[in-house]
Amino acid sequence: MNEKIIKQIKKLIYASDAFQQAESLLSHIKENELKVSEDLYNPMMAGVITTYGMNFNKANGLGSLPSFYEEFEDSKLMESHVNIIAARNQLYAHRDIQNTKGHKEGAYKIEVWLESGKLLFRPTMIDISHERISDIKSLITFQRQRLQQDLDKKLAQIIDKSKLYKE
Repeated sequence: MNEKIIKQIKKLIYASDAFQQAESLLSHIKENELKVSEDLYNPMMAGVITTYGMNFNKANGLGSLPSFYEEFEDSKLMESHVNIIAARNQLYAHRDIQNTKGHKEGAYKIEVWLESGKLLFRPTMIDISHERISDIKSLITFQRQRLQQDLDKKLAQIIDKSKLYKE
Protein backbone atom coordinates (compact mmCIF):
# COMPACT_ATOMS: atom_id res chain seq x y z
CA MET A 1 0.00 0.00 0.00
CA ASN A 2 2.73 2.49 0.95
CA GLU A 3 4.71 1.86 -2.26
CA LYS A 4 1.65 2.64 -4.39
CA ILE A 5 0.95 5.85 -2.47
CA ILE A 6 4.63 6.87 -2.58
CA LYS A 7 4.61 6.42 -6.38
CA GLN A 8 1.45 8.57 -6.57
CA ILE A 9 3.09 11.21 -4.37
CA LYS A 10 6.17 11.28 -6.61
CA LYS A 11 3.95 11.72 -9.67
CA LEU A 12 2.11 14.61 -8.00
CA ILE A 13 5.36 16.28 -6.92
CA TYR A 14 6.80 16.07 -10.44
CA ALA A 15 3.53 17.38 -11.89
CA SER A 16 3.45 20.24 -9.38
CA ASP A 17 6.98 21.18 -10.36
CA ALA A 18 6.09 21.08 -14.07
CA PHE A 19 3.00 23.25 -13.51
CA GLN A 20 5.10 25.75 -11.53
CA GLN A 21 7.69 25.89 -14.33
CA ALA A 22 4.99 26.49 -16.95
CA GLU A 23 3.49 29.23 -14.78
CA SER A 24 6.91 30.86 -14.41
CA LEU A 25 7.45 30.84 -18.17
CA LEU A 26 4.05 32.48 -18.72
CA SER A 27 4.87 35.14 -16.12
CA HIS A 28 8.20 35.80 -17.83
CA ILE A 29 6.49 36.20 -21.22
CA LYS A 30 3.98 38.68 -19.76
CA GLU A 31 6.46 40.63 -17.60
CA ASN A 32 8.85 41.07 -20.53
CA GLU A 33 6.00 41.81 -22.92
CA LEU A 34 7.38 39.34 -25.46
CA LYS A 35 5.67 39.58 -28.81
CA VAL A 36 4.72 36.58 -30.95
CA SER A 37 7.17 37.87 -33.58
CA GLU A 38 10.17 37.78 -31.19
CA ASP A 39 12.60 34.86 -31.40
CA LEU A 40 12.12 33.82 -27.75
CA TYR A 41 8.31 33.78 -27.78
CA ASN A 42 7.83 30.47 -29.63
CA PRO A 43 10.43 28.45 -27.70
CA MET A 44 9.11 29.81 -24.41
CA MET A 45 5.53 29.00 -25.40
CA ALA A 46 6.73 25.54 -26.52
CA GLY A 47 8.17 25.18 -23.02
CA VAL A 48 4.83 26.12 -21.45
CA ILE A 49 2.84 23.76 -23.64
CA THR A 50 5.15 20.74 -23.49
CA THR A 51 5.86 21.15 -19.77
CA TYR A 52 2.14 21.27 -18.97
CA GLY A 53 1.36 18.48 -21.43
CA MET A 54 3.97 16.02 -20.20
CA ASN A 55 1.85 15.46 -17.10
CA PHE A 56 -0.75 13.80 -19.31
CA ASN A 57 1.53 11.47 -21.31
CA LYS A 58 0.90 7.77 -21.03
CA ALA A 59 4.65 7.12 -20.97
CA ASN A 60 6.49 4.54 -18.90
CA GLY A 61 7.93 5.44 -15.54
CA LEU A 62 5.54 7.32 -13.28
CA GLY A 63 2.91 7.66 -16.01
CA SER A 64 0.30 10.35 -16.44
CA LEU A 65 -1.78 12.12 -13.85
CA PRO A 66 -5.10 10.48 -12.94
CA SER A 67 -7.90 11.14 -15.44
CA PHE A 68 -9.78 13.49 -13.09
CA TYR A 69 -7.05 16.09 -13.87
CA GLU A 70 -8.54 16.13 -17.37
CA GLU A 71 -12.10 16.73 -16.13
CA PHE A 72 -13.40 20.24 -15.56
CA GLU A 73 -16.73 21.73 -14.55
CA ASP A 74 -15.67 25.08 -16.01
CA SER A 75 -15.93 24.89 -19.82
CA LYS A 76 -13.24 27.57 -20.25
CA LEU A 77 -10.73 25.46 -18.29
CA MET A 78 -11.72 22.38 -20.29
CA GLU A 79 -11.26 24.24 -23.57
CA SER A 80 -7.83 25.52 -22.48
CA HIS A 81 -6.72 22.03 -21.44
CA VAL A 82 -7.91 20.43 -24.69
CA ASN A 83 -6.24 23.18 -26.75
CA ILE A 84 -2.95 22.84 -24.87
CA ILE A 85 -2.84 19.07 -25.34
CA ALA A 86 -3.73 19.44 -29.03
CA ALA A 87 -1.10 22.16 -29.51
CA ARG A 88 1.46 19.98 -27.74
CA ASN A 89 0.74 16.96 -29.90
CA GLN A 90 0.12 18.71 -33.22
CA LEU A 91 2.40 21.73 -33.16
CA TYR A 92 5.02 21.91 -30.45
CA ALA A 93 6.15 18.35 -29.73
CA HIS A 94 5.61 16.70 -33.11
CA ARG A 95 4.74 19.37 -35.69
CA ASP A 96 2.31 16.90 -37.16
CA ILE A 97 -0.11 19.58 -38.30
CA GLN A 98 -0.91 17.94 -41.65
CA ASN A 99 -2.06 14.64 -40.11
CA THR A 100 -4.38 15.81 -37.36
CA LYS A 101 -8.16 15.94 -37.09
CA GLY A 102 -8.20 19.66 -36.47
CA HIS A 103 -5.90 20.60 -39.35
CA LYS A 104 -4.99 24.19 -38.59
CA GLU A 105 -4.38 26.06 -41.81
CA GLY A 106 -2.16 29.04 -41.16
CA ALA A 107 -0.76 27.79 -37.85
CA TYR A 108 2.67 28.60 -39.23
CA LYS A 109 3.69 31.83 -40.85
CA ILE A 110 7.02 31.98 -42.68
CA GLU A 111 8.55 35.38 -43.21
CA VAL A 112 11.05 35.56 -46.07
CA TRP A 113 13.24 38.56 -46.86
CA LEU A 114 16.42 39.51 -48.66
CA GLU A 115 19.18 41.09 -46.61
CA SER A 116 22.72 41.87 -47.79
CA GLY A 117 22.31 39.50 -50.71
CA LYS A 118 21.12 36.64 -48.49
CA LEU A 119 17.70 35.07 -48.47
CA LEU A 120 16.59 34.89 -44.84
CA PHE A 121 13.51 33.31 -43.32
CA ARG A 122 11.82 33.03 -39.94
CA PRO A 123 9.08 30.47 -39.30
CA THR A 124 6.62 31.63 -36.68
CA MET A 125 4.03 29.49 -34.99
CA ILE A 126 0.95 31.60 -34.46
CA ASP A 127 -1.22 29.13 -32.57
CA ILE A 128 -0.85 30.48 -29.03
CA SER A 129 -1.40 34.22 -28.90
CA HIS A 130 -1.07 36.69 -26.04
CA GLU A 131 -4.85 36.72 -25.64
CA ARG A 132 -4.77 33.07 -24.52
CA ILE A 133 -2.05 33.49 -21.87
CA SER A 134 -4.47 34.46 -19.07
CA ASP A 135 -6.67 31.41 -19.83
CA ILE A 136 -3.65 29.12 -19.77
CA LYS A 137 -2.44 30.68 -16.52
CA SER A 138 -5.89 30.20 -14.95
CA LEU A 139 -5.87 26.54 -15.98
CA ILE A 140 -2.41 25.92 -14.55
CA THR A 141 -3.28 27.70 -11.29
CA PHE A 142 -6.44 25.58 -10.99
CA GLN A 143 -4.47 22.38 -11.68
CA ARG A 144 -1.83 23.29 -9.08
CA GLN A 145 -4.47 23.99 -6.43
CA ARG A 146 -6.29 20.70 -6.86
CA LEU A 147 -3.02 18.82 -7.17
CA GLN A 148 -1.90 20.29 -3.84
CA GLN A 149 -5.11 19.12 -2.17
CA ASP A 150 -4.58 15.63 -3.62
CA LEU A 151 -0.95 15.63 -2.49
CA ASP A 152 -1.87 16.72 1.06
CA LYS A 153 -4.37 13.84 1.34
CA LYS A 154 -1.83 11.29 0.13
CA LEU A 155 0.91 12.59 2.42
CA ALA A 156 -1.47 12.32 5.38
CA GLN A 157 -1.81 8.60 4.61
CA ILE A 158 1.90 7.87 5.03
CA ILE A 159 2.95 10.29 7.77
CA ASP A 160 3.29 8.69 11.17
CA LYS A 161 1.52 11.17 13.45
CA SER A 162 3.08 9.61 16.54
CA LYS A 163 6.53 10.84 15.45
CA LEU A 164 7.80 14.37 15.90
CA TYR A 165 9.14 15.83 12.64
CA LYS A 166 11.60 18.71 12.67
CA GLU A 167 11.47 21.41 10.04
